[in-house]
Amino acid sequence: MIFIRLNYGKGSITTQRKIPLICCIGIFIVGCILIEPADTKTQQKQQITQVEQQTPIQEEKKEIPPQVQSVMDSTNVDEAEAEKIVSILQQCGANDFTITKSSNSNETYDISTNGKILALALAGNAIGNVTYDGQVLYNSKTNAVEHTISDIDASRQKAEEQSRQQTATQKQEVKPTVQSTGTAVRDETYVGSAQSNKFHYPGCRMAKKINEGNLITFSSREEAVNAGYIPCKVCHP
Repeated sequence: MIFIRLNYGKGSITTQRKIPLICCIGIFIVGCILIEPADTKTQQKQQITQVEQQTPIQEEKKEIPPQVQSVMDSTNVDEAEAEKIVSILQQCGANDFTITKSSNSNETYDISTNGKILALALAGNAIGNVTYDGQVLYNSKTNAVEHTISDIDASRQKAEEQSRQQTATQKQEVKPTVQSTGTAVRDETYVGSAQSNKFHYPGCRMAKKINEGNLITFSSREEAVNAGYIPCKVCHP
């Protein structure tokens, strides 16, 4: 028990009362909690600041474009090189493509775009040449796009057209001519009929039986043979 002296009024009247020890301890603890030292608050603020400074700020993860991710997944190149490959392919005309490993080489990849196949070569983890139809689109030595898919297609179509015209001209030169005037030309070396496969001398009796509308003339024996005609067994041209 603890005795506490209490003063009442002016007359210095004092009295003593007994207060249990447990009550005194409780009062003391409550006082300590309510009256928190300023230093403690400062320390707590400093600790919070340190924790905030030490906590790393999480940056937003950069979203990789699908085509770049596809190149990275199919090859061993990093993101920067994959972005370069996609940019070069787009300059070549492959705006939308799929990439697969070529069965011909470990360092070559097939680029499929709009029904066309390009070949992408890698030198280690860097881009090599890009080719199409045997022609170089991107030259890694000059680091330049020298041709596009459209360029190669246009060049090939032009060559095919020239080849067709040349073939047609050659056939025209070999093909015998049917006389359209209806008048037999007897001063040519050989004659034939559009209705048969034999050629004759112009004076052959079999040649004279040829209808003028079916008459064909040949400037040489070779021309007649090349046209598929065989010599007459009467005049033996």
